[in-house]
Amino acid sequence: MRQLQTAGMLIQLAACSANTDPTQTDCTHTPRELAADSGATRLTDDAPSIECSGELPVMVGFDPDTGKARAPDWGCYEQAAKAACPVGPDMPATIQVTYAPGNNVALAGVIVDQFFGPGALGKPAFSGVTDANGEITFQAPAGTERISLWLHGAKDTGMPLTDLEEVYAFGLPIVWPPSKIRASAVISAAVNTVFANVLDSPEYGDKTKAIILAVVRDCSDQDVGGAQLELVDAATNTVVMSGVGAGEPRGVYGRNALPDKLCTFTSSQRSEWMLLNAPTNVIGGAIVHAYKLRAKGRMRATDSEPVVLDEQAIELYPGGFSLGYPYRVWPPKAP
Repeated sequence: MRQLQTAGMLIQLAACSANTDPTQTDCTHTPRELAADSGATRLTDDAPSIECSGELPVMVGFDPDTGKARAPDWGCYEQAAKAACPVGPDMPATIQVTYAPGNNVALAGVIVDQFFGPGALGKPAFSGVTDANGEITFQAPAGTERISLWLHGAKDTGMPLTDLEEVYAFGLPIVWPPSKIRASAVISAAVNTVFANVLDSPEYGDKTKAIILAVVRDCSDQDVGGAQLELVDAATNTVVMSGVGAGEPRGVYGRNALPDKLCTFTSSQRSEWMLLNAPTNVIGGAIVHAYKLRAKGRMRATDSEPVVLDEQAIELYPGGFSLGYPYRVWPPKAP
């Protein structure tokens, strides 16, 4: 039974700067236009493709429309992007739930509790059930940049695979302009396949531990290859190391929608990373120890070492799945 505790909300509001410096953000531009105009990494189709192991490369994106590699949109990390724009009114946003890892099939009938802010403790701001397209729409207050979700249970979906695990998604970005927010449910059969491939175990049975699934994307919310993820003990700022022994945490990157033990960084087509047998930090509805997800990578050829893209606090539930999104996106802006 899930116990609840009141948690604070993080709703970031922005105001346009009066600075007339031409390097500041032009609030009339779209994110992709700004990325080109501000001197940020340009979106091109001539970026080299990469695998997921070997020497750590400069991160590269993938264009799902053309099937080609492209330079990631890092414009929201640039100095020019720090000038915020005026936010618009309350706006509708749609969550689409698909199942993961390794698939994009929409799931109907999933119960969704939605929270404004970085955590899923406390009373949800909105609750509902996904429709036939796996979607549910809610009203986002002006300036909301991220939401969190608790996906649990399922009503009659008409699908043979309805054994859903409990999933907590933290800090899902609302991407400009408001559109579909990509959330993932997890089916037990897929999890057992992952454990069989990674841990040589037919199924995972240690419900005292957590599982983390995280992705790295660019400012336009597109997957990037060449990124690395890690779980960090926030109290000591030390990385939770991946091991190979029984019961030890085990990190694995994905390639071609499947876990690959040989990968050492993300793939550009699906930038996924999992940590199995992760520690937990939620007991009795309260956070008892702070952990954070960290994403890093080489943004430019001049970066001799990976730079930190973002860090995100994360809740880790016994027997639960925690989905993390430790990267920045363009903030909402007025139409």
